[in-house]
Amino acid sequence: MDEKHKKVFIRVLLVFWFGLFIFLFFKKLPDNNLHLIFCDVGQGDAVVARYKNNQVLIDGGPLSEAGKLLKCLDGQMAFWDRTLEAVVNTHPDEDHFGGLTEILKRYKVKMLLVNGEDNPDSPLFADFEKLISEQKVYSKIASAGVALKVGRLYFDILSPESEGENSQNLLQNKVSGNDNNKNSLVTHLQFGDFDALLTGDLPAEEEQVLVWRKILFPVEVLKLAHHGSKASTSDEILAATKPQLAIISVGKENRFGHPGKEVLEKLNLNGIKFLRTDEAGDVEIVSDGKGWRIK
Repeated sequence: MDEKHKKVFIRVLLVFWFGLFIFLFFKKLPDNNLHLIFCDVGQGDAVVARYKNNQVLIDGGPLSEAGKLLKCLDGQMAFWDRTLEAVVNTHPDEDHFGGLTEILKRYKVKMLLVNGEDNPDSPLFADFEKLISEQKVYSKIASAGVALKVGRLYFDILSPESEGENSQNLLQNKVSGNDNNKNSLVTHLQFGDFDALLTGDLPAEEEQVLVWRKILFPVEVLKLAHHGSKASTSDEILAATKPQLAIISVGKENRFGHPGKEVLEKLNLNGIKFLRTDEAGDVEIVSDGKGWRIK
């Protein structure tokens, strides 16, 4: 190739890469909608709520599926954005916090909400705490009454009920010996007229407590508690929330038998459409604050 053709080739290559950059840049420009993504992280939970360039991550799935979590998150965020406005860990079971260790290594996390419980039998949880300390992540023990506003996204913690001061530092105020599932953070997400309820691994008895407290209302989307376990998804919570869509975050051929056939029968009996991450993969809901759709 002579000098003239080399110059032409280089110019064409530069134009190509510039055009590709412009395409990717505009493709990643945010719209005015809520994007709510239930990531397929196997037998675990991970939910991304995005509005414009603001992202909130609820749980991180197991460490073994961190690659799926990172792929799900990267697919939503602009390539130049490495900040999460907030991360919520519903409770310290490894299938809910495991992947968050990789998140803390790769992203700046402005705020971390936890339920304040310890997991002394998990070396991974000790690593998780170490990362929180090393990166000086602002951490807050959340309970009912705590609210978070990120852009047009409103998050209200509905459970567990507070037993005292809830704004202390995580590493100084851990609670051990409690039931992790029972004390899962339950989060109500509101975006205009769109509502979603995210329930962690809450057992049926605690779902009933929420109903008795008269703080549940109809929602468009309900993430079923505990991966569709028969020990959760009470008749009461379905009656109170009347979801138009239920999401089951669950792994293929898991050893727990999730989702329980009893739960699937309840959903069918109540005419509630449901999607399972083991079958559908990542599930993305898009809302303009009025209507909503499954992308």
